[in-house]
Amino acid sequence: MTEPDNNTNPTFIEQLTLQVAVQIIKHISSGLYRSAGSALKELISNSFDADATEAVIKVVVTNSKNSLKVTRFVVEDNGKGMSLDDLRFTFTHVGGSRKQGGIVKEPKTDSGRPIIGRLGIGMLAIASACKSFKVVTKQKDLNKEYTANVSLEFFDKLNELIETIDKFSIGNVELSEREVHDNTSYTRVEIEKFTPPFMENVNDGLSASFFIKESKHEQVEDEEYFKRFLRHIDDDKFKNRLINLQPLDLALAQLALMSPCRYLSDGPVRSRIETSDRKIYKVEGADDPALMRIKEQLIDYNFAIRCEIFNDSETRSKLRNRFSLFKPLLYPSERDLEKWRSYEDLAEHLKPQVAVLPTIVTEVPTPEGSTRTSMTAYTYHQNARINPREFRGILFRVYSVGIGQEFADDYRYYSNDPVTLQQTFIEVYLDEGFQSIVNLDRESLYQGSNLFRHAHNVLKMYLKGIDIGIDSDATLDDFTTLKLGATAPPSGPDYDAAVARKREQAKVQFEESFILAEKKALSSIDPKNVGVIDKIKRSKPSARRVGIYRKRLDDVMRKEVIERVKADELVVKRVGSHNIAKVSLDNKRAIISIPEYKGTRRKLWDAIAILVALHIKDDKQRSEAMSFLWKIYLASEDTE
Repeated sequence: MTEPDNNTNPTFIEQLTLQVAVQIIKHISSGLYRSAGSALKELISNSFDADATEAVIKVVVTNSKNSLKVTRFVVEDNGKGMSLDDLRFTFTHVGGSRKQGGIVKEPKTDSGRPIIGRLGIGMLAIASACKSFKVVTKQKDLNKEYTANVSLEFFDKLNELIETIDKFSIGNVELSEREVHDNTSYTRVEIEKFTPPFMENVNDGLSASFFIKESKHEQVEDEEYFKRFLRHIDDDKFKNRLINLQPLDLALAQLALMSPCRYLSDGPVRSRIETSDRKIYKVEGADDPALMRIKEQLIDYNFAIRCEIFNDSETRSKLRNRFSLFKPLLYPSERDLEKWRSYEDLAEHLKPQVAVLPTIVTEVPTPEGSTRTSMTAYTYHQNARINPREFRGILFRVYSVGIGQEFADDYRYYSNDPVTLQQTFIEVYLDEGFQSIVNLDRESLYQGSNLFRHAHNVLKMYLKGIDIGIDSDATLDDFTTLKLGATAPPSGPDYDAAVARKREQAKVQFEESFILAEKKALSSIDPKNVGVIDKIKRSKPSARRVGIYRKRLDDVMRKEVIERVKADELVVKRVGSHNIAKVSLDNKRAIISIPEYKGTRRKLWDAIAILVALHIKDDKQRSEAMSFLWKIYLASEDTE
């Protein structure tokens, strides 16, 4: 996907007025796309809809006065490209639609992919990031390359606009063309001259970016490099928050989470884990066929997102880093597995598990009649906090595209257990029928829709069990309104009686056509009517509530020993003498000899003794320290 080497000069065609509906303007003025990751997601969605097999994000970095700075973003794909008419329509109908063959509820691309973007929104998404940008595109079998230079002076005059008119001109688009004699197709969007604060903060602390510091070597596999990035974001210095990452790293992490790229081959949940005692731990539910189908669908889309970082100088640009993006979900994490290394650790304490909601297909009543919907979900839970925090909760995806920049804490609607909330994430794939409830900002769903309420009801049954009360009053009100029509009198006793009769009739129809259909579908999957939350709570409660606390000191000791003596396993040996603390290595096993402590704080005394053994090298000083420690122990503990 390199730019054709052609020396012909572009020939000016015309200048268009860029117009957009007032509704779009209001969203822009309040911050339609709130992050660089969100804006890039919309451009990537355009590439996906163009049937590209690859989208490349090029980041151009300059070094000025010993300070690194991103000066340009380029998003380039090998999709089908746009014709001159396509360009004209895109820039004069931002936020609209253009479908062939009449109205299509669930449009597809030529290759059968679902349409995930919205016409022109990808271009508009970067409008608040810069004052101008350029689009270069070409279709296969045509010898014309078209360029659109977009100027957005409109944003400097936003406060002067009058909101009563239907459309605003938000800038100018200059279209040009040139002859290109090759058989390729592509679209390239170039962004520079960023406006604060939207994209300018990408440069904050740029030299600390993982992708700037840790260039991927050719011999390192793409997945292995991305796993290193996942380990990087799980570092304590970021305080378990994505938001504390360097802004470029944050933008790419959010993009990877939200876009329709693939999971890592062993993600989102590892199905088999090799333990420190050379056993294989199988994670319950991680290889469920429904979850495998989700992964296979993303592979079948044949769509990859790659990033290239260039060092730019006055004379030339030099490639600094090249890597691929994957969904940043891989659990248990590397850090978790460093803490919980043995088979017993995983089986009795961490206990990772997956519960899958296979595909539910339901006809949902809507004002237009009914809509056929399809949804599936999976839940991951472990008996330890999931980090980073942005990966806890629920993430809705509509045709594989994340709604929002992170997992939301909507899980609280289904469980009031704060511990479980921190130990769980759920991905909900809303496929057929749900595209219409995606709000314009692509960051949320329209919760007033019957379609959303249907998804909520299914999730509630799946998480809490089928035999529960359904929060259907609001949905029933909508359903009743549909059935009442305009035949009843506007007010008075007769009206109230008519409403009561109609409501009772509607309730019966609603139960039959909606909730009972959901219950029937879920009953076929889980005949015992046990919700996922109950399954989690029943899963070794002693390990959940007690084991984790008691394991913390073990974690500290194990980590300290591993770092100090490079051992794979820690073995504590009790000795009769109170002044002995000794470390020895036996075939990667660290054997630590310490006194036999008793009492409720035995683990704490063990930890102190182990630290003495590790840090005091002189035998005499170590013996004196242990004798003093023993006196403190006897004075503070009831050892009888």
